[in-house]
Amino acid sequence: MTIAKFCIFILFFSVISATYAENEIILTDAEIPDYNVTEYLYLFEDKNNSFEIEQVLLFSDGKFTLNKSSNVNLGVTESAYWIKFAVNNSSNEVRSLLFSLSYPFINHIDFYQIKETKLLKDFHTGELEIFNTRDLQHRDYVFNLKLDPKSQYTYIAKIYNSGETLLLPMRLTSYQAFISRDSMDLLIKGFFYGLLIFVIIFNSFLYVTIRERLYIFYSIYVITLALFIANSDGLSFQLFWPNFPVWADKSTIFFVSVSNFFLILFTKDFLKSDKLTKGVDITLKSLLTLASILIISSFIGAPIRKYAVLAANLLSFLTIVSIIVIAILAFRKKVYGSKFFLISFFVLMVGVIVYVMRNMGILPSNVITGYGVKLGFVTEVILLSFAASDRFRINKEKINEELEKLVKIRTSEISQQKEEISAQRDEIESQRDFVTKQRDTILDQKQEITDSIHYAKRIQNAILPQQEFISTILPNHFIYFKPRDIVSGDFYWMKEVNNKIIFCVADSTGHGVPGAFMSMLGITSLNEIVNNNTFLNAGEILDQLRKNIVLSLHQTGKEGEAKDGMDISLCVYDKSNKTLDFAGANNPLYVVKSEKIKVKNEENTILDELSTFNFQLDEVKGDKMPISIYDKMEKYTNHTLKIEPSDIVYLFSDGIADQFGGKQGKKFKYKQLKQLLVKNCHLPMFEQKEMLIESFEQWKGDLEQIDDILIMGVRFE
Repeated sequence: MTIAKFCIFILFFSVISATYAENEIILTDAEIPDYNVTEYLYLFEDKNNSFEIEQVLLFSDGKFTLNKSSNVNLGVTESAYWIKFAVNNSSNEVRSLLFSLSYPFINHIDFYQIKETKLLKDFHTGELEIFNTRDLQHRDYVFNLKLDPKSQYTYIAKIYNSGETLLLPMRLTSYQAFISRDSMDLLIKGFFYGLLIFVIIFNSFLYVTIRERLYIFYSIYVITLALFIANSDGLSFQLFWPNFPVWADKSTIFFVSVSNFFLILFTKDFLKSDKLTKGVDITLKSLLTLASILIISSFIGAPIRKYAVLAANLLSFLTIVSIIVIAILAFRKKVYGSKFFLISFFVLMVGVIVYVMRNMGILPSNVITGYGVKLGFVTEVILLSFAASDRFRINKEKINEELEKLVKIRTSEISQQKEEISAQRDEIESQRDFVTKQRDTILDQKQEITDSIHYAKRIQNAILPQQEFISTILPNHFIYFKPRDIVSGDFYWMKEVNNKIIFCVADSTGHGVPGAFMSMLGITSLNEIVNNNTFLNAGEILDQLRKNIVLSLHQTGKEGEAKDGMDISLCVYDKSNKTLDFAGANNPLYVVKSEKIKVKNEENTILDELSTFNFQLDEVKGDKMPISIYDKMEKYTNHTLKIEPSDIVYLFSDGIADQFGGKQGKKFKYKQLKQLLVKNCHLPMFEQKEMLIESFEQWKGDLEQIDDILIMGVRFE
């Protein structure tokens, strides 16, 4: 502290010791302190909020005025107020006391504790400061005071509200008295807020049950008014937004405006104001407009704020008066629930009038004026909740009456329909017996057809080359054959003549029974061609096969005529010359050749051969003409290939490439088939077949097989 300030304090105490000795609080050994400080309070109005503590200490006796009432209500003011009081601890003990200021709506508080010439405490807090700036973390402004024995203390505070109501309910108490008073206050508040929470839950339940919006309007009204009261109790700042003092200051007007807004909406729906008079509807719409303006203005600071505070009080008063008048009109017109409205809002009006008059400084601040709005609000909430629940009961009774009438009508209709149903039942039973007989007949026919198809499968399997025969002439091979149905439109065929092995894979038009007929026609025709012409090449065999199919099916090429036939890959292997003739009708031939990797020098001379092989797949395309009548009827191309040891050829239908599957449900396609064959071509033929089966089943998954599957692989020795 500077020398100048030290001199000021000495001068100050020489003045106040004589001036305020008669009006000081004196503590004795026996008592438990619980003082209403306002009875010992001196006040000074700083109209321009321009003085500092150093200046105030130099004031003369006449500057401060002794408060002569048991409470301090300064009304709506823009002035700053300096207050001070003295405490004399005449006891022989150190006394720890609490000084409380129980009015949360104070923007700024500067609190000073002075002993003789020494400044002991210097606190700066208020509604516009974050909550933890307070000496004690309490909803009210509470300061912890420690007084030495046989000592005198002076307390000075600068209190400032910017254009708002300023009340100064102050007490100096012991810890014991403070806790006792605070516990009772919290108990009352607990009952109050508990009742509001119950009302909110109850009306929300009604809204969810019957979907009438007036219940949600009332719930929002109760919530926002409860938050406003929590603001006035200091609870919302302490519990909900302790680090947001600006919102704590602005939220009061916001909650008051929103609560009025939804109260008006609730009144409009409950009392059906649009059916009363035109003036009533205009009045409520005007109040809604004013509430909307206040909701917006609550976020605007000075200088509008002081007018917003007055407007919020006025809006609350006008809303309640208007609702009472409207309730009287509704009561005269016998609108249900208007009696509850009239009583509840009359009680609320009394409470609000008392509260507003206290805020404006007309009435003193005491228990009655402090709890007036709460008592009115609780009464209003209880009565309106009765009205809402009774409305729910009446609506339920009306619904039950309508349901009873509907049940009687339906009972009469049911009795009338019962006879019709009895007659219909006899007819239905007769029809049921007829349908059951037809079903049994159809099941028998289906079984006969299925048995016939299974017998046809035995015939088809007998016509196909037998495994013993195939293994004799082509020992290193595999055939993966999986029909979609019982019988198949795909077929394979093989024959040996004149030291030549003729083999093919064909895909007939359709599948199932129609395809099986076509496959049998194809096999019979191939046997006839080869038996009668033993020196034909692959292309000539297909030319003759097409001719036989066209003649057998009487195909002429006329428009609209069926063009049944087949796609085929056919090979003729000459064991003497190690050559392979191939011809295809829409189907290709895959040839996989292998050679050992050779190590060469810079002159391209072979130095060594490794045991590792390179594999290459070549595709020999067939002609784009089926084995049937077609627009183009040219001869099939005969391809002659030189076969080396370990070469592999693959013949197949389109079933595996067209199968849907995989993660995205797409087709398998020929590209993936080529990759699969090359990847596994080094394996023995029976293992290649197993890999094909496994890959196909994994690809298909749970999807349906869409076509017959046939693929033949032959490795030449």
